[in-house]
Amino acid sequence: MDSRILDELEAAFGQELALVGDDLGALETAVQAKLRQLGQGLLQRLLARQPHGYQGSSIPCSCGGAKRFVAHRAKGIHTIFGWIEIGRAYYHCWTCKSTAVPYDQASGLGNQQLSPGLARACCVLAVDDSFEQSSRKVEELLGQEVSANSIERLVHQVGRTILNEQDQHLEEFLRQREFPEAVLEPQRLYVAADGTTVHEKDGWHEESRWERSTGKMTVRNELVIM
Repeated sequence: MDSRILDELEAAFGQELALVGDDLGALETAVQAKLRQLGQGLLQRLLARQPHGYQGSSIPCSCGGAKRFVAHRAKGIHTIFGWIEIGRAYYHCWTCKSTAVPYDQASGLGNQQLSPGLARACCVLAVDDSFEQSSRKVEELLGQEVSANSIERLVHQVGRTILNEQDQHLEEFLRQREFPEAVLEPQRLYVAADGTTVHEKDGWHEESRWERSTGKMTVRNELVIM
């Protein structure tokens, strides 16, 4: 890390942090609060330079017309550093009266006020805890107040999105009958098939069980209890 940045931070906050004393826990909490404020300000400044979904004076509309750019409309977003404000490009179609905010869809915000980072933290905690417990842990770990109701709505929205994606993959498979290509190629592949009984002309017989691994193949008989 650039020592000049540390020197500037110490010059700006050193006197205030010195009042905490040599209590490591208290000093850690104080430094974390300062860094959260710096992160909030830096994030707000960086976002202020972005077009936030502006795609020109108009964009195509599904009705066959065009959505016209109206203005940049502000929206409060709750991030892991605190609340910030984003002005997003807003489009409106005068033919079918539909609207569009491209930045919300592209950034994953949707109609939520939680940033992707804070939303991810809420969902990870909600996997093993109740919404109320997740809310308390978010405040304790990140210093951000997110209500249990907000986390519940978020989890339900993410769940619906995942189910819709799974349904689309299933429909595509049923239509094409082709397995999707693996994203990662495994270094080693294990394939196994359990033995079973089959009926032949002279009665029921036990089939062999085979196992396969890279560079090795074994065949053995295994009793299957039906």
